[in-house]
Amino acid sequence: MKKKASTKSPKPGHWVSERDFSQLRASLLEAQETLEAIRTGQVDAVVVNGPQGNQVFSLTSAEQPYRFYVERMQEGAVTISHDGLILYANRRFADMVGRPLQLVISTKISDYLDAGACEKIQNVFSNQHEVVRHETALQSVNKTTLPIHLAASFLPLQDQNVLCLVVTDLTLQKLNEELRTAKEVAERASRAKDDFLAALSHELRTPLNPVLLLASEGAEDAELPARVRADFATIRDNCELEARLIDDLLDLNRIVHGKLGLEKSLVDCHVVLDDAIAIVEPELKKKKIALTVNQKDSPCPLSADRARLQQVFWNVLKNAVKFTPEKGEIAINTSIDPDKKNLTITVADTGIGLTDDEIKKIFEAFSQGDHAESTGAHRYGGLGLGLSITRMLIKMHEGTINAHSEGRGKGATFTIRLPLANKKPSAIARSR
Repeated sequence: MKKKASTKSPKPGHWVSERDFSQLRASLLEAQETLEAIRTGQVDAVVVNGPQGNQVFSLTSAEQPYRFYVERMQEGAVTISHDGLILYANRRFADMVGRPLQLVISTKISDYLDAGACEKIQNVFSNQHEVVRHETALQSVNKTTLPIHLAASFLPLQDQNVLCLVVTDLTLQKLNEELRTAKEVAERASRAKDDFLAALSHELRTPLNPVLLLASEGAEDAELPARVRADFATIRDNCELEARLIDDLLDLNRIVHGKLGLEKSLVDCHVVLDDAIAIVEPELKKKKIALTVNQKDSPCPLSADRARLQQVFWNVLKNAVKFTPEKGEIAINTSIDPDKKNLTITVADTGIGLTDDEIKKIFEAFSQGDHAESTGAHRYGGLGLGLSITRMLIKMHEGTINAHSEGRGKGATFTIRLPLANKKPSAIARSR
């Protein structure tokens, strides 16, 4: 059976021998290598065999450094024709638009810039002595944008006029500007907060003083009935607590702004510690807390601001009393370190203890700890400023304070280390 002849016309083509095909591939490879050598500056001239014979196109040595520089520069470099066709681009520009270099050549610059930027660039052809500078965004193939600065200038050649574009990536600059702006906003907010706290503290303290005075007088007036005196005493105690909170706010604001100065003198640590103990003694008796004081070395000379040092000890003791339940125990120990350079004071209690997370932030301002949520919001009162101010004051005295606890319900220990004064103990004024 004979097959019916196909009516389809044969596909056009040109058959070459395997030898000719190999020669063609070799020629293409040679051409590719030659172009790469020209691009990288490995050759100084090219000989072209044409109808008019051999012609030598020189790549002068003066041009090579510039060609090498353009290829290696951190900015994108692009040459475009009058109709926006990209005639040349360096690798940096190709990286910016996210395309292989060979695919960037012969594309349109409008593929990567918006209409407004393209219009500004085209104006250079009309004003050839003008250099156009413009901030815009570069569009990449993956639909992302890159903030850039464009500099376009006119470049006359023998056969045509073209534009040269220098494209600078502004990503890092924009990021730095955003960070600087964010920092300035945060600093302004912080200053506004501090100014507000300072103003609020002052405005609250002023009207509180006469209330505290009248309440104190009423609590001690023997002519008043006992019940009325007790009411005045309650008012006085709460006013004193309020005054203490306001003073803490003022102290924190002064320390943060570097406006709190120390009036140092030679003092005996034990005398100052005894004064702080006397302040918390009524609360110790009220809660029936057993206090043990062990002062191994006496006297202990310190160069310190006596009032501020007493504030430090009082804050730590007040904290121990606050978080120790009734009939609990508090132990105070002082000792001079073996190096004879530092004094160590420890205050240990049998109170509610601290978790690891609480220890990490216990000296931060306004920190109340997890117990504020687990045992009722602000059950123990206060703003969480006492220990924060304490650490700042100790640091101003060139000392340190640390907290330690075995966990919830196992008490806490605060350890203070202060440098001893380089003075003879006999020089210490022990008067109160």
